[in-house]
Amino acid sequence: MGASVRIFAAVVLLSLLTTPSKVTCLAFQSANIQSALVDIRLARVPQDLVDIRECRCCDPQIVASAFPKFVSAESLSSGLAVGIIAKERLYPFRVLGCTDVRFNVKSERALLQNVYVRTDARGFGLGTRMVEFVEKLARAKGVETLELDVDTNNIVAVSLYKKCGFGVPGIHSVVNVLGRSSGVSLQISMAKSLRSG
Repeated sequence: MGASVRIFAAVVLLSLLTTPSKVTCLAFQSANIQSALVDIRLARVPQDLVDIRECRCCDPQIVASAFPKFVSAESLSSGLAVGIIAKERLYPFRVLGCTDVRFNVKSERALLQNVYVRTDARGFGLGTRMVEFVEKLARAKGVETLELDVDTNNIVAVSLYKKCGFGVPGIHSVVNVLGRSSGVSLQISMAKSLRSG
């Protein structure tokens, strides 16, 4: 038995023998994420919408801001948009992250929107896995370019998109400095070609 499996088993046993504590719950949840016991899949409407809302509302910064809502049920059912979720396979079966994509089949483009990973699930590669899932899905639908808009002050998101191969305009560093010094939140557009070859 591997060391990580023994640790996981010990945490589960300890949680059964004692009163559940925050530390035990966090260890259990981290084991779920680290063990890749998270499915990245299409969101089901309406079943997953409550979990998606809970995922996004657990972060006080999002609740306090004008953060865009997850794609509507109407858009999902029309086929012009899809929702993607990262959901635990084990209890407590939380949605750890979500995003949505809007397709413009006429122009062979898609817009990636609202990529979000819960604060307690960050650092495990879920954002990367969701973006990779979106890319595969977009290629299967004949999309040639995946686009997104991102707040220049969101350094973590910009880093994620760069790591995933999205291009950044040459003025990014100037815009970023301008945004920080003025206190204004600026948006930049990024894109990635999905063409083979």
